[in-house]
Amino acid sequence: TLIKELHLKMNEHVLFDMNSQGTLTRWDDVFRVEKTYTTCLGISRRTYTCHGYTHEPKKQLAYFILGEHNERSMKILPAFDFHVMIFCYYDSNGIVTKVDVQYDQMGFYMNCFGLAAM
Repeated sequence: TLIKELHLKMNEHVLFDMNSQGTLTRWDDVFRVEKTYTTCLGISRRTYTCHGYTHEPKKQLAYFILGEHNERSMKILPAFDFHVMIFCYYDSNGIVTKVDVQYDQMGFYMNCFGLAAM
């Protein structure tokens, strides 16, 4: 079934669950945390590819699977790829109210430290 294109908007506040490891309530904090851990882990560039997308209008939910390619700033650590599932909930005005990000945390950190390539 085809439906009308979804145009989501962001306001200042959101309930952002980072893989059940922490909940943030402001987009500024989400972007600050992302920048901090990306820098600490030596990730210099990220490229995302959407592998699947589903929209459930009755639940006001859009979710998708992203492939993430991470290039590194330190030559001793290899670039790595992994997948993320993102669930976006929105209100009747199309404003994102909640985001739930899920990924294999152990796999992510093994890749970050170059252990998955061994």
